[in-house]
Amino acid sequence: MYIYSHIPFYSRHTTNAHPLQPSPPKQRHRPGPMNTELRSDNISLQFGDDLTRFDTFNELWQTFRRTAVEPGQSPHPDFASFSDDCLLCAQIVKNVPVPTEDPIANESLWDPEEPTQEPSSPASTIQPPPGQTIGLIYLHAGPASLPAGEANIGVVTKPNVQRCGYAREAVQLVLRWAFEDLKFHRVQAAILDTPSKDRVLRLFIGSGFVHEGTKRRAVYQPEGEGMAAVWKDVTYFAMLDTEWILKSTWVRSNHIPQPPVVSVWD
Repeated sequence: MYIYSHIPFYSRHTTNAHPLQPSPPKQRHRPGPMNTELRSDNISLQFGDDLTRFDTFNELWQTFRRTAVEPGQSPHPDFASFSDDCLLCAQIVKNVPVPTEDPIANESLWDPEEPTQEPSSPASTIQPPPGQTIGLIYLHAGPASLPAGEANIGVVTKPNVQRCGYAREAVQLVLRWAFEDLKFHRVQAAILDTPSKDRVLRLFIGSGFVHEGTKRRAVYQPEGEGMAAVWKDVTYFAMLDTEWILKSTWVRSNHIPQPPVVSVWD
């Protein structure tokens, strides 16, 4: 079961205009600090002072800087400053699994082969103890994107818990918060051309995102850590609010997960 709190982060405007006239767009404001918790059976997304301790998240943050567009292009070199610019920036924490009969509790809403309870683990993967931070996730919207209801999502997990389904489960929690609480109409993932690209593509395709295109040589990465400076391609995947509603409705009405949209990337 997903547990999430409804927080009115945006303002609704009322109008006395004629009913046939278009309504003015919603005026969205940047959310304040999160003081709630998004939770599923297997993980929770937690916020608070612990999130700003750079030493705790240094490894994950450096991975973000190398592999994700928003952290890599951020003018802030430290994690704490970047998190202040995000709509949501949270640590992914392992929970004690709780049995449930709710079909929505499936950690992947669209993949019928994904487990409904504890994600399966490859033989080389060691299950983390409850309460341990296993990854980071963010939802970011720039000044131009926020009024339009558009946001970028990124997620990273520790190597020892990859291929367990935790990243996809965290993505589903953030999507539900973005679409159902914030009323955003579009969430996209900008994926850099890195050695981990294929794994990230599978993650977002399995989460229901649709491939939209690739911008060639779109992001410049300066030299560092033995790597020469290079221009990187960026592949874009996105989900719309209408797609989220339709797929969520299918799950609730049929009581079984639905497969993701098939694309040339499958």
